[in-house]
Amino acid sequence: MTLPTTAPAMPVITVATFNYENGGRGQDNIVRLDPALDHIAESVPDLDLLFLQEATGYQDDGKRLLYQFAEGLHDRLTDTWEAYASLNNAIFFRSDVGRVAQHWHDDRQEFGLIQHTRPLRVRRDGLPLPMALSSVHWRYCSGTARLEQAEGLGNLIPLPAIVGGDFNGMWPGARELTPNWRNLDPHVRYHKTIFEHGTWVSDLRAGWMSLRQGWVDFGALAEDYTATTNSGSDKAPCRIDRLMVSPSLGAGIVRDSYRVHIPKRPVSDHRIVSGRVDLAEYGKPFHAPWWDEESGVGDTYVGGDDSGQPNRYKGWARPEVRA
Repeated sequence: MTLPTTAPAMPVITVATFNYENGGRGQDNIVRLDPALDHIAESVPDLDLLFLQEATGYQDDGKRLLYQFAEGLHDRLTDTWEAYASLNNAIFFRSDVGRVAQHWHDDRQEFGLIQHTRPLRVRRDGLPLPMALSSVHWRYCSGTARLEQAEGLGNLIPLPAIVGGDFNGMWPGARELTPNWRNLDPHVRYHKTIFEHGTWVSDLRAGWMSLRQGWVDFGALAEDYTATTNSGSDKAPCRIDRLMVSPSLGAGIVRDSYRVHIPKRPVSDHRIVSGRVDLAEYGKPFHAPWWDEESGVGDTYVGGDDSGQPNRYKGWARPEVRA
C-alpha cells in the first residue's frame, strides 16, 4: 500500500505587515475587522504570511477576534489560516507555510524588553532549523527601550527568521525620508529623536543595532524609502514599518517584490508593507550593500554549514547571539 504524499509547499511566500490602528476599535468601542480585511485582500491578494500590530483584545473571550480575523482571511483569500497572538501583536499564515513547533504567550526578557513579542517557531520541509516569525511593535516614546528591543531581537539571527512590524524608528541611511523635526510639536519630536550638536536628529540607535546584527531590511534593499505612515500619523510621515529577514534568508528576498501600499481611503494611520521571500534560497551567499558602504561592519554572508549550524560570516565579527 502506498501512502499519499503531501505536495511540497511553495518555496516563495508573500509576507506583509500592517499596524491596524487601535485594532479597528472605534470611539463607540466596537471593533470592526472588515475594513482591514478588505484592504489587505485588495492590496496583497497572494498573501501567505501576515504580521498584524495593535491587535488589542484579540485574545479575549476565547480569542474570538483573533479567529474571526483568520476566518475573514479565509473568506477573502481562501485556504485555512493559522492564527497566533502574543501581547497586542498577531501572526496569520496559510497552513502550508509550516507546522508550529513552539509558541509563547508571554513576554520574556531574553527576546527583548517591553512590547516585544516572543517569536513563533515553525518547522518547514527543506529548512534545517525552525523558522522564526515575529510580529513586533516597538516602544513609541522611548528610543532607549527600542534599543533594548533591538538587542533582544538579535537572538533570532542564527535562525531563518522573518520579522515584520511597526518599529517606531527609522533605518540608518542617507536617503531615508526624514521629517523636519524642528517644525513638529514637542511631543512628536521627542519620541523619535535625540538632541545632538545643538539640534534634534533622528534616533537611529535601534536601527544601527539591527543593521549591525545582520538584519536585512526589504525597503533598504529595494532602495524604496516611501513613507509607511499615512498623513494622520503624528504629521511626520516616515518609514517605520518594516519587513526584515535574518542573513541566512537575505538571498531569498525577491527583488522588485517590495511594496508600500498607499490606500485611496486609509483605514489606519499606517500602510501595508509587503514583499516576497524564496525560502529555497536559504543559506546561500548574500551581500547586503550597506554592510560595507554605510556601517563599515559587514561583509558577505557565506551560509551555514551542512549540519544547519548558525550563520558564518566572512570578514565580520558577528555579535554574540543565542539560538
